[in-house]
Formats: sequence, structure tokens, C-alpha cells
Amino acid sequence: METKGIGQIFFVSLFHNSMTLMIVSYKISFTFLFTFLLMNFSFAQKTSEEKQIDSLIAVANQLYMEGKTKELLSVSEKIIDLSEDSEYDKGLVYGYYYIADCYLYIDKYKESLHYVKKTEKYADYLEKDLMHKSRIYLMRAYNYEELDLYSLASKNFHLAINTLEKIERKNSIDSLTLSTTYASLRSLYDELDLQDSAYYYLNKEKHILQKIKLQDSYIEKSSSFVGLGNYHLHKKKFDSADYYYQKSLALWEDQNHPYKIEGLIGFANLKFQQEKYEDALDYYEKALLVTPDHEFFQRNIIYKNMSEIHHILGNSTEAKKYYDLYFSSDNKFKKIKKIERDQVVNQVLQHEKERSQKITQKRTRILFIVLFVVASILVALFFYLKNKRKKILQEKESIIHQKEKEAIQLQKETQQLKLKVNDSFEEIVQLAKENHPEFFTRFQEVYPNFVAKLIEINSKIRISELTLCAYIYLGFSAKDIALYTYKSVYTIRSRKYTLRKKLNITSDENLELWMKNLV
Repeated sequence: METKGIGQIFFVSLFHNSMTLMIVSYKISFTFLFTFLLMNFSFAQKTSEEKQIDSLIAVANQLYMEGKTKELLSVSEKIIDLSEDSEYDKGLVYGYYYIADCYLYIDKYKESLHYVKKTEKYADYLEKDLMHKSRIYLMRAYNYEELDLYSLASKNFHLAINTLEKIERKNSIDSLTLSTTYASLRSLYDELDLQDSAYYYLNKEKHILQKIKLQDSYIEKSSSFVGLGNYHLHKKKFDSADYYYQKSLALWEDQNHPYKIEGLIGFANLKFQQEKYEDALDYYEKALLVTPDHEFFQRNIIYKNMSEIHHILGNSTEAKKYYDLYFSSDNKFKKIKKIERDQVVNQVLQHEKERSQKITQKRTRILFIVLFVVASILVALFFYLKNKRKKILQEKESIIHQKEKEAIQLQKETQQLKLKVNDSFEEIVQLAKENHPEFFTRFQEVYPNFVAKLIEINSKIRISELTLCAYIYLGFSAKDIALYTYKSVYTIRSRKYTLRKKLNITSDENLELWMKNLV
């Protein structure tokens, strides 16, 4: 999130920010469909406890639609308590899902992913309820997207699509969920400024929604209209953008609903590009009224953009007022997000390690079964197979032992490195934020191996590109780098793209993780 350079990157960031706001709405847009699925996977005769739980799930869905997060959390916990007593898998899966959604809504990504992981224990139920299984993938994807883990987000969005495609006869609810997934991918590619891909999924989303009645899809259509408005705004087609923003806001009329934020922000962006600054401020103020206090990210965007407009109008007092609000809130948000992101990245790495171990264990069990069958049928080969198995196990144990030694050594080296750079880290970060001339020189002193590795990969890499690598290594996002170096977000992303080509980094690799794994 930017904190400096008022007025320098507004044209790019303003449009980009509106795209990012749509992520928030997609966090919750697919949950409202659950009410229609309550009877799809039930037994012919339900117990009274199961009927009570199904009723509570319907209540939870309604609370969610009304934006009553605290009440929803309370009802979800009750659903889980009752489901544990009656061993009702459906109630447990839905209860955990709703709680994960509550935490996602308040930007508690670690807790959200914790409850998503709890649903994995009920794989048998989810194979029967493919719709809900797809939503589990979506929930995980939204968490990763909010943490800028775009490759993991894209992977889970596509897993959701693959799951939905397994449903042979799709009803309107299935189609709406697929539409929501396309909308999410569209938002992700907007975030990455890949307009061709974004437009592709925008059309797929639009095609589905055209076949569904308004009363069944007003939330999805509202977001779709905003997406179309943003696309036309990007193309400088102001009349078309105005048309779609109007269609979105018309769905909410006088309601103070969170979904209204997208349309209001869209209109604010449009009015700014038309140089109607007072109208733009008016729409931002309306959006601010709808935005909850705990939504740091949304409020930060509005504060920053209002500050920039007042700066353009020469209202220095108001510009400073909103900039101070933005700066204070943004620092708090960044600190929270960084902690959450570091923890989630560690969880992802641990999850991949556990998954690899499970695959190895599964293969080992299969091997034992094969050996047993062969030994039973071909007694003559028993001793030969036994000796071969022993040799294989010894080789595996040797490899595992070597890996453990390497892991211990790596851990020691990492700990030593952390102790070495800990005192200098805050100093370097501050130099980076100030765009200080000595930033890169000081960075080289603390991380000499990092720079050497980059030069080893490409000896023609420029100082400006090495400086960008340093910002990425320290955990700064594209928005942060743009802000502190007084460049546009689009420019930073373009340079990141060029950097990937120079360093031979594939598009599905997380750039920050690649940098951190370099040394």
C-alpha cells in the first residue's frame, strides 16, 4: 500500500484499486447460494438433530447475507457443537466453512485457512457435495489472493472450476458458482494487470449471468456490471463505463450494503478521469459511509484517493487530513498483513512437506502389498524379494538421513543469518521507504551473497534491477515499491515482468519466495 508521492501515480493506482476492491466482494458472494442446497445430499429420513442443524445452516446463510458477522460466528459455533454430538459431517463441513469465511472477512487469513483445513477431514462427504467442495477451493484461493500468493490462488480457482465441471447436470446454483469463480479469476488477472485474460473470464461470467434471473443473481450481476464498467473505463470508453456503473448501483438503490462500494468507487474513478473532481469526492465519501471500520484495506484506498484529489484541488488541509488517516491505518494494516502472510507461507511450505510425506507413505504401503501378494504366489522368489526390499528401505533411510542432516545444517545457517541481519534489517527497510541513495549500498553490505547470486545468473543485470530485487527480497509489494520510488504501479509490474525474463523465473513461481530461496 502506498504512503507517499501524492498525485504521482493516481491514474494507474485509482483504476487498479477499484479492481482490488472487487476481491473483497467475491469473498462473500458465493456463500448466499447455500440455502438452495440444504436438501441435496441428505438422507431420506433425517433425525431431529440433523433437521435442526440444517435449519441453523439456513439461518447462518441469512445472517451472512445481512452482513452480521458476529451473529454468524455464534451460529456457526452452535452448528459445530450440535454436529459433533450427532456426528453429522455436513454440519461440521458447513460450520467450519462459515467460520473460515468470517475470519476471511476480517482479514484473519491464518485462522481462516485453519478452519478450511478442518474440512479436509470430511473428504468422503465433499465427494458427494461437489458444489461445496468447489467452495472450499474458492475459500482457500481468496485467502491466498489477499496475501498476494497469486500462483496458489490461481491454482485453487482452477481446482474449483475442475470440480464444478464434474457435475454432469448443472442447475442454476451450479452455474452461479461457476460464474463467481470466473469473476474471481477475472479479478485476479486485473490485479496482475493481464487485461486479455481478465476480459476472457469477464465474458465467460457475463455469458452465464445472462441466462439466470435477476432475483437469483443480483449480487453476482452487480459485481459483473462493475467489472464491465472498469473494463470500459480502462479503455477510456466513459459512456459505456457510466452505463454499467449505473446498472450496478440501481440494484442497491438506497441500501447501505457492502456490495455498493464497487459501484461507488467505479463512479469516483470515472469522475476523476473526466476531471470532475468534486463529483469524484462525493462518490468516495458515499463509499466511505458504506465501508465498515474494520475494513482497513478498503478504507485505506478511499483515504489515499481522497487525499490525492484534495491535493490536486489545492486543498492542502484536507489532503493532509486524509493522508494522515491513510498513513496511520495503512501502517497498522501492513503490520498485521505481514505477520499473517509470513505465517501462512510457513503453513503452505509445511503443508507441501506433509503432502509429500503422505505420498511417500502411500507408495510404501502399495509396495508392501505387492510384495506380500508376490511372496504368497511365488514362494520361490520370497527371499529374493525380501533382500531387494531391505536394500530399497536402506537406500531410502540413507536418503532420509542425509536430508535430515542437510535440513539441520540449513536451519543452523538460516538462524545464523537471521542473527546477523536482525540488527540491520530495520535500518535497511527505513532507507528503502525513504528511497535513500545509500539504500542499495547498505543492502549489499548486509546481503552480499544475494546480489552475487543474481549477477551470477545474469551478469548484464542493471543496478536499478538489482535495487528492485532488493525491495522484493525485503517483502515490499508492487504498490509499496511504486510509492517509495515515486513510480507507477504499472511501471513496477512491467519491471517485475522484465526481471522474470532476465532471471528465467517462470510465471507460476512466487517472486518473493524465489528471491528468499536464492541464498
